[in-house]
Amino acid sequence: MAVVTAELGDPLRAARLWGTADVVHEEIGFAIWDPVEYERCVAAAREKAGDERFRAAWEEGRSTRVEDAVESALAAFVEAS
Repeated sequence: MAVVTAELGDPLRAARLWGTADVVHEEIGFAIWDPVEYERCVAAAREKAGDERFRAAWEEGRSTRVEDAVESALAAFVEAS
């Protein structure tokens, strides 16, 4: 969801989603689907948002409930359509 959100032009929302996903990955030990593609997408969003703002959004996402993160991602899709 974060990749699509970033592609829709909202890198800060994407950073928050990646932050939430980061916590989930730590908790369940789930591996990232494609580390090279993941790093490319994160780097592009970070560049667009600016490093400091991106980092702050990522940290905000780390403290966001998964349910709230999913709701935010779905809102991005609705806003884009």
